[in-house]
Amino acid sequence: MTGPWTRTGEFRTRILRNGIFLVGGNGTAAMLAMATSAINARALSLAEFGQIALLQSAALLIAGLVTVSVQQPVIKLGVSALQRGQRREFEELVALGLIADIAGAIVAAAIGAATLVFLDYTRGLSAPTMTAGWIVAGSLLFQGYRTSEAIFRVFDRFAKLGALQIVAAAIGTLLAVVLWWHDAPFAIYGWLVGCQVALPAILQLVFALRLMRQNGLAIRWRRAALTKTQRSEFVAYCWTTSVVSALDSLRAYGDTSLVGGFLSVEAAGLYNVAKQFAGVFRKGAQVYNSVLFPEIATLAGEPTTVRARMVLRRAVTGSAIFTLIIGFAAALLGPWALALVFGSSFTEAADVTTLLCIAAGVQIISATFSMFVQVYVGPQHLVPAYLMALPAFIIAIFMLIPVYDLEAAGIAQIVFYGVLTLSLWRHLAQKMAIAGGDTC
Repeated sequence: MTGPWTRTGEFRTRILRNGIFLVGGNGTAAMLAMATSAINARALSLAEFGQIALLQSAALLIAGLVTVSVQQPVIKLGVSALQRGQRREFEELVALGLIADIAGAIVAAAIGAATLVFLDYTRGLSAPTMTAGWIVAGSLLFQGYRTSEAIFRVFDRFAKLGALQIVAAAIGTLLAVVLWWHDAPFAIYGWLVGCQVALPAILQLVFALRLMRQNGLAIRWRRAALTKTQRSEFVAYCWTTSVVSALDSLRAYGDTSLVGGFLSVEAAGLYNVAKQFAGVFRKGAQVYNSVLFPEIATLAGEPTTVRARMVLRRAVTGSAIFTLIIGFAAALLGPWALALVFGSSFTEAADVTTLLCIAAGVQIISATFSMFVQVYVGPQHLVPAYLMALPAFIIAIFMLIPVYDLEAAGIAQIVFYGVLTLSLWRHLAQKMAIAGGDTC
């Protein structure tokens, strides 16, 4: 049989296989992270639990603002280089990525330390909070390293990537159990947060370098390997995806700080619990992106967009159905699940949990358009889309939080992804004939 879905069986099998590997890894890791939070909720007071949530979100916010997003250019250019047998090009791409990773980690740690000093000077942090803060700031030296993720994805080692995520999350959960069992002081919990921030990246980097050696590749800087055009494309991908990542980090991690600042530390703890539940589905968005992006990049090499449009329509339809299902399930089972896992005092977060689960579903829809825009239109077009969505998020949360308290943050998340999806659709519609036509 010929036509746009020739090789469909191979395409679907590869996506399904890699999706199962990453869903297993990310899903299990997310459940273990939720278990860690549940243990902390029982070991700490609500105020201390809120402080832990603020420490972790602040660390991830700083990391997200300065980490260079090198994984997409390494994947896109690296796959092409290996297909052409240009191993030296791939080695230089990995070297460039690691240089950017190291620089980003150093800057993140420096900003983390400076932020801690500033907060201590202006607000007079307690000694246990300062101790925990210094540990978390130091852990920023070892986070990021997105190049390692790209290496796993280029060599189709999704099973190993998922296994490493499970191992890192399991170590965090085990550490939380030990701290609870020994009734550890609050300052020691800085090591738990540091473990959650840095350990996944450390494990991925170690095994990614080993994977390179197994394939006869080394980390070498060969200035003659890449052309000027390839370097320019690498830089263009890096700066655009890094700006997008920074803007998204403000949305993803800045909300907890806003809730803590506008409401209370305890409210930040409640909101963090809701994010943990929705985080299971947000992990699904990351899996979805990791599995589908290399396949979309492959589709871009075809002479027509017939098959790409078919994939786009099916992916959006499936994501919309998934959003409805998880929203209904969260509304029905959320209060019971929160009471069971975290305790009855956390059922106040039931409504915002439902809203965040819906937002996670809309995130998957926006991720579909984001991947197609990167491949068919260009990564630089992501920036204006995020520059439209982020102000909408900020306006929504500032206007609604005095009225709706915690729920305002959940509504703002839905607003963000709704505006982002519409903006990305507009960019894509101008380039790809979604409803008809055969060419870009």
